[in-house]
Amino acid sequence: MHTTNTLRTDPARWSQQVLLMIALFVPGIIKGQPPADSCVTLFRSAFQQRMADLTRSNELAGQALACAVAAQDDSLRAETLFLLGWNHQVAGDYPQSNEYFFKVLDLPEGSYPLNRRGYTIGRIGKNYAETGEFALAAEYLLRYDSLYLTLGEARPNIEPKLLLGELHEYMLEPEVAGRYYREAYDMADAGNWRFAKIQALYYLLDFHLQRQKDEGYGEYLEEYLDLVKEVDREGKLDFAHTSLLDLNSPAAERIELLNRLLNELRNTDHVLSRYFTASKLIDALQSTGQIANAVSVAETELAFARQSGNFAVVTSYHSILRWLYEEAGQFERAYRNAISEKRLRDSIHTIEVTKYVDSLNLLFDTYEKDAALADQELTIARQQRSRTVLLALLGGVVWFALFAILFLWNRNRLIRRIARRESELKEAEIERLEQEKTILSMSSMIEGQEAERKRIAQDLHDGLGGLLSNVKSQIQTIQQQVGALEKYDLFTRASGMIDQASQEVRRIASNMMPSSLSALGLAAAVENIAEHLQEDHGLSVSTEFIGMEQRLDETIEIMVYRIIQELSNNVVKHAQASHLMIQINQADKELFLVVEDDGQGFDLTEADRSGGVGLASIRSRVRYLKGDLDISSNRGEGTTATIRVPWSDQSDNIEADQNMK
Repeated sequence: MHTTNTLRTDPARWSQQVLLMIALFVPGIIKGQPPADSCVTLFRSAFQQRMADLTRSNELAGQALACAVAAQDDSLRAETLFLLGWNHQVAGDYPQSNEYFFKVLDLPEGSYPLNRRGYTIGRIGKNYAETGEFALAAEYLLRYDSLYLTLGEARPNIEPKLLLGELHEYMLEPEVAGRYYREAYDMADAGNWRFAKIQALYYLLDFHLQRQKDEGYGEYLEEYLDLVKEVDREGKLDFAHTSLLDLNSPAAERIELLNRLLNELRNTDHVLSRYFTASKLIDALQSTGQIANAVSVAETELAFARQSGNFAVVTSYHSILRWLYEEAGQFERAYRNAISEKRLRDSIHTIEVTKYVDSLNLLFDTYEKDAALADQELTIARQQRSRTVLLALLGGVVWFALFAILFLWNRNRLIRRIARRESELKEAEIERLEQEKTILSMSSMIEGQEAERKRIAQDLHDGLGGLLSNVKSQIQTIQQQVGALEKYDLFTRASGMIDQASQEVRRIASNMMPSSLSALGLAAAVENIAEHLQEDHGLSVSTEFIGMEQRLDETIEIMVYRIIQELSNNVVKHAQASHLMIQINQADKELFLVVEDDGQGFDLTEADRSGGVGLASIRSRVRYLKGDLDISSNRGEGTTATIRVPWSDQSDNIEADQNMK
């Protein structure tokens, strides 16, 4: 049955919470009278609402906490914080619950009883158990158990044992859990405390029901029912046993036992016990389709609740009857019960508001008395207070002036700092744009040079080379036709000069744009440079290539070739070296070039000052490739040039530069 009354929730675990709350919380409620009666009134209202409306209980508890803080009453603060922690624990908000419990522990220990500290530590341990933090839960619950043993109270506190049993159930250690539950029962039995025995038996019955009524269940159930059905039992505890019938009992068995218990309770004046047992019976009847019997039970118990004057229970019965009549199709009666439910809820709220207003009136009366006394003291000390006020005003003016000066000074400093920062950013932006402009200009110049070199090489090879070949062919024809010229040997000399001119044209064209570079790659082109240096200049050249299996972008290969060509020319012209080493290492994302000679070296600073074109050309090409150049040279010790060029993304960078143009 889908009832909406606020007095009912999940039966099994909620009833266990109520058992512990009554056993532990009720005895600690406000021993003595704190300074402000209104604070106590708010707290008692919050405590009374804890079972009917948790939201309303938390609102009132928050007001009571603020009142206790204002009254500097640490004892009431501890009780209110504990209630808030308990409410959030019942609602399942375990982290928020622990926040309130830790605030209780932060209060001075002398401001509340030591057993309240133990209860709080136990609540923290239970929260950790509910969230699966078993190590922390065990730590706090064992502390709780150890702390209780030092109190030496007359009545046994079995809660640490019960909570430790619950923890080991969560940890799937049923043997250990059962041992703790049995220890709790033995403690209660030895202390002859009937209330604690009911608690321990409740947990034992629940524990055995989880295991399909194993050995010992029947004995525990009979003892439990005998205890809770006694006429002189404590207050509102007796309703809890009905939740056990929800676990594994068949519907018919539940209905029969609930009818018997309800008839026994009708001989008592326990309203809540009758309500919880009757609501269980109504649920069981409704679940088996016995709507008429359920309505009969609800109407009978509604009449009893009206006689008792318990408006909360009356409201809950109207809510139950509204659902039952809706399910039975009797919508007029359902509507009448809904109207009655609403009126009662409004009335209950009005009563609570009236109590709250009365507490405020009491507080206001106290305030008026204090104000009258303060007026008398004010008349006596008026002159002294005037001087104090004047000094305070003067101090306030001085403080405000200092604050204003400090504020303006900080503001101006911040404005100057912002302006300076903006100026630095603008200068950095200008410098960046100028660098980009320089790189763009350099790129255009180098690409223009390479294009011109390529054109000239093509013209020399295709134009002048072909022309010289034709000239040689014509001279051969003349030689064949004019035999008289043989004595002058003109053909041999002219033919040799033409061959020499052709070789020179091929050399110039090769230097301008070597065919081996585009056809075979960078390594082959560098080998040609080495052969040329050895044949034409008698220079010993060694080459080493590492990881050159993959061809680079054409632009990168041309630029690196030109750099090696320029460095080699400098060695031939200026170094007076006997040996030259060229090493190229093509790594994953970078190309490393090392050119080293054993010549006479040079002064790098002096070379930069003289403005040599060769060194500047090398640097501009390295900068174009976004690489690094390091030249190490001392007079008489040779020269080593090390160049690092990123090549994996180089083609993308070059393409981006070209797009910028």
